[in-house]
This record gives sequence, C-alpha cells and structure tokens, in this order.
Amino acid sequence: MLLEEGANLLAPVLAGHGFVFRHVSSGIGSGGDYAEGRMEALPRAIEMHFRNTLGLVRFHYGNHSVAHEHYMKHLGVTDRCEYPGYSESPMSGFQHLAHDLQAFGADFFGSGEKLIAASKIEAEEEAARAQEYQLSASGDPRARLMAREAFRCGDYHNTIRLLTNMQFPGELSSSELKLLSIAQKRMNKQ
Repeated sequence: MLLEEGANLLAPVLAGHGFVFRHVSSGIGSGGDYAEGRMEALPRAIEMHFRNTLGLVRFHYGNHSVAHEHYMKHLGVTDRCEYPGYSESPMSGFQHLAHDLQAFGADFFGSGEKLIAASKIEAEEEAARAQEYQLSASGDPRARLMAREAFRCGDYHNTIRLLTNMQFPGELSSSELKLLSIAQKRMNKQ
C-alpha cells in the first residue's frame, strides 16, 4: 500500500516521538483508489489522505486540528515549506512533509500551543466563509438590490417587504436600515 510506504518515509523524522502508523480507510471512489491513514503518538496525530499522491494533511493535538497549510502560515514559515511540492512521484509529498516536520515541527512535537492557536483561527475563518456562503446563497444580496430599486421607484411597500423578509436581517447595513425606516414612514403617510 503506497500510503503505508509513504508513512515509512516519515519514520526517521518521527523516530523518538513514539509515532505509529494506523490505516483508517481505503477504497475506490470516482477519482480512483484512495487511502487515509494516521501517524499517531497520542495526543498528537498526523492525518494523511492519499490518492495518486499525498493530499490533505492535518495535524491533531488532542481535540484540536489544523491543516498543514494553515499551521505553516501561522508559524510564519510558508515560504520555506516544501509540502505539498509538485512532482510526478507519488512519494515526493511524503518527502516534502518529512522536510517540513524536521524543520518546523518543534511546536507539534512539544507543547502544541501554536497548533492550538492556529486551529482556533482556522475554525473562525472557516465559520466566516460558511456564513458568507450562506449569505450569498440565501438570496439576500439580490433582495437588497431589489429593495434599493423599489425604494428609488417609490415602491415603499416592496422595499419594506424585501428588507423585512431577509434571511439574515442582522446583516443589514446602517444605510439599509435607514432606507427601511424612511420607507416605513412614507408608507404610514400614504
């Protein structure tokens, strides 16, 4: 199995830290053969996904986890990282990851403080992206445009309807709240 072979390439760097390889899953998907495994020395683990080459790599420390890219960014070493690297060899990703562990793994092998901090930042950024996606998929941006156009045309009833039926009303800007207030006042005068 190529994933286990690749994990063996990490062994020299992980020696002395008590890591052992554990196969998690494998199979055939729409993109071909895949495998997932972990190098573990609890509370630490390195999650690895393989499909033709090493793909997703996540570092775990207790209940916290962070993607390799985000962790290295938090450590300020992105420009010196070798993983993921680009090569035709399916094993090169493991060699690149071994380099990064050797060069920048002190926190991971030690207290994990920076990993924990990076995992919290990554989770906050992911939550913000998810909220942004929900907001854009909700129809609210289009409703905002339609409400401004309705207001411009003097259609205060539709302005109010559109702005009060937003899926995320807490996202209304101060100018949109002002527009709503003016539309409500003008409707009351009619």
